[in-house]
Amino acid sequence: MLDDFISDQAIAYKIFKNSIIKNKLSHAYLINTNGYHKGFDFAKAFAKYLLCPNNETGNHECSVCHLIDNNSYSEFKVIEADGLWIKKEQTDELQEMFSMKSLSGRKVYIINGVENLNISASNSILKFLEEPEEGIVAILITDNIYKVLGTIVSRCQVINLNNVQIKSDDMLLNVGNQLYNDSDKINEFVNDSESINRIGHVIDFIEYLYSNKLDALVYINKYWNDFFKGKDDYLFAFNIMIMFYSDVINYKMGKDIVLSEFKSNIEKFSELDYNIINSILNLIMEVREDLYSNVNLNLLMDKFIIKMEAI
Repeated sequence: MLDDFISDQAIAYKIFKNSIIKNKLSHAYLINTNGYHKGFDFAKAFAKYLLCPNNETGNHECSVCHLIDNNSYSEFKVIEADGLWIKKEQTDELQEMFSMKSLSGRKVYIINGVENLNISASNSILKFLEEPEEGIVAILITDNIYKVLGTIVSRCQVINLNNVQIKSDDMLLNVGNQLYNDSDKINEFVNDSESINRIGHVIDFIEYLYSNKLDALVYINKYWNDFFKGKDDYLFAFNIMIMFYSDVINYKMGKDIVLSEFKSNIEKFSELDYNIINSILNLIMEVREDLYSNVNLNLLMDKFIIKMEAI
């Protein structure tokens, strides 16, 4: 229910409710999550409010709401990255689906991670936004508005969410909250028995790489290739690296850390100078950005290891 977000997102909640009450609904909203871990849930609650025939009564247990929850309602569509990218085939399917006349008078689609549209998909959705059809509402979600095409941003009403950090004694929950903005994905990550092992493999690689530098090229299979195969795995691993070195800085400053079960590793790296840590973080983020290009993964890791030698 949309009302569940009154406390966390009071301003955004009021904007959405007022737009409906005053009949000033925008044809497109861009939700900038600012790291809020329930950004997708908030967007879906808004979509449900727009489509539910009982939204005025507060009864959201109707058949429409159940169909939306199961992503099987004909007038509601969610698009997310297929791998690292949202592809043109997905946006074409959306437009074909929404070309049919609405039964209720309104259709809503969500693009979760709009910054991940590839070039063709961006052009396709841009045209869809430029020529809005009556009754169609777009809800675009991003974790980083600066990665979204300016032409897309300019055609949307931007909603900035508050970053409400949820602290837990469960390390995996804290990590999941930083990696994902969808409660289903967070729960899947937390309940996956391999999650802690995957994090551990990243930490092992960090330790070996920093201590041995170029020798890591020789042992890349043992410390990396055996565990991280495709771009999704690489993206996960680089995000954990960023989290680790951010924790090192936080530890040095006496702040809470996310990777609490790896405190001893973080404590060891806290002896590094701030400038070195920042240089490593900048390099990791630079190499992570290359993942969004059609890059050879083996060459990417060689580049990363070689550049680490200079730090």
